[in-house]
Amino acid sequence: AGFRSGHFQLLGRAMIDHVDRHADLLAELMTGLEVQAQMLSSPAESLELLDRVQQELGVGSKNWVAIEVARLLCYSTLYDSQQMIAIGEGLLKYELTPHQAGRTWMSLSFALFQLRRWDEAFVAIRSGQNVTREAGFEDRYHIGLVTEGAFLWHVGEAEKARVIYDDFLSAFDPDQSTF
Repeated sequence: AGFRSGHFQLLGRAMIDHVDRHADLLAELMTGLEVQAQMLSSPAESLELLDRVQQELGVGSKNWVAIEVARLLCYSTLYDSQQMIAIGEGLLKYELTPHQAGRTWMSLSFALFQLRRWDEAFVAIRSGQNVTREAGFEDRYHIGLVTEGAFLWHVGEAEKARVIYDDFLSAFDPDQSTF
């Protein structure tokens, strides 16, 4: 509030001009959930920024991994399955927070499913469910579960999908859940 669009352009230019000195700070800012949500509205431009910041970070560092997860989400928005698989599989080699692991497994499952690699997609979505459930992220767990139901429905397993959907719907009061 109170800023004009020119202020944002100046701030952005200043951030990019000094990315080498402030890469860790920029990575933390750019990978916050609120910022990521905004960045996904312009995924190609966001990738340019993420790539530039990531170049300044140590491979495998906490912030490098966070940027890599953000890149994965941008490629997901662009429906680039090949990049999603490459990044997702690469990320699994690093130590991920449960939230990062859940997002990675979800994106990876989606990409595998798009390429009709059904069995691998089911393994990935169930791995994501396990991670999120163990971490206590019930909302993320249920998103993974409903996604598994959608996968089942698409491969002709409508009855298995119906069981998942019915179980899911019975667990919530329709007035209380955004699901």
